[in-house]
Amino acid sequence: MKTNIIKANADVTRYVVACMTERHVAETAALSPLEGEELAEVLVERFTGGVCAMLDDEPVAVGEVFTARPNVASLGLVTTDNFPPAALHFTRFLRNGLFASLRANDVHRIECVTRSDYTAAHRWMEMLGLEKEAEMRKYGRNGEDFTQFAWVAE
Repeated sequence: MKTNIIKANADVTRYVVACMTERHVAETAALSPLEGEELAEVLVERFTGGVCAMLDDEPVAVGEVFTARPNVASLGLVTTDNFPPAALHFTRFLRNGLFASLRANDVHRIECVTRSDYTAAHRWMEMLGLEKEAEMRKYGRNGEDFTQFAWVAE
């Protein structure tokens, strides 16, 4: 299997959003006032223009960094169940390419939140170089707990 990283266009983004893991469905729903098709369309709009991991000819992940505040980037990612074989390549691309570019452009903080019970995502955040920063109780729409991770410039 071959992994490529491409710019996420609307078609590949729509595919990943339609096929995203149940964990990502639950996580994105917990962070949004929208549901169903409305939420899916917002996610397509948000991630189009970001990066997409392709496993052979199948899009398996889309990610994007958003400006949270001046010089602060917030990381977003959704994946399909077929993402694991592409995960290492995508992780290296984000850490060594995208994050390096952000740091070179004076970003002093990269942050991300994920559900507290999603330990696989926590390990991935740490692989990216983000550190656990805070537990946010009852942060989600239905009272889900979330954990914040961040990389902070020294």
